[in-house]
Amino acid sequence: MTTPEDPYQPPQQGAQPPPGGAPPPEYNAPPPQYGAPPQFPGSGGGYQMPGAPQGPGGAPLAAWGWRVLGYIIDAVIIFIPAFIVGIAVGRAGYDVVALILGLIIAYLNGAQGQSPGKRVVGLRLVRESDGQLIGGGMGIVRAIAHILDTIACLVGWFWPLWDDKRQTFADKIIGTVVVKL
Repeated sequence: MTTPEDPYQPPQQGAQPPPGGAPPPEYNAPPPQYGAPPQFPGSGGGYQMPGAPQGPGGAPLAAWGWRVLGYIIDAVIIFIPAFIVGIAVGRAGYDVVALILGLIIAYLNGAQGQSPGKRVVGLRLVRESDGQLIGGGMGIVRAIAHILDTIACLVGWFWPLWDDKRQTFADKIIGTVVVKL
């Protein structure tokens, strides 16, 4: 028979803890979970620093580096097939393939909220006001608006580094933000 004072036996239900402290831990308790980041309300399941900028619905805004990585992946998806066609048929073939693939990626960016590059790095393009998708046509318009990011000595591309909403000039014009999933 065990007594509540026995430190090697779990306390019986309703028994008082031993004098001088808490009861000993249960021996069959599951081990604590390590490595999982803390979850913050509205973070969409991903880790978010307290006070970090948030988009619609509380989703964290995408950091500039993740946006650049997604854009590089999209550029490679456009460049490789266009380069191969360009070698085979010349500069005109390169231009046509690059334009078609660029329009497809811009359309997907608006219609699905993700280009292939954004999908790989876990980002989504949404309307700033309500967090909804902007549609394929507006995705193409946003891609064209990126010309303004470029003609201003590339400042528009770097604007998300210091902007409160992490928006490029094109994002400000169209009213979009990029969030981390």
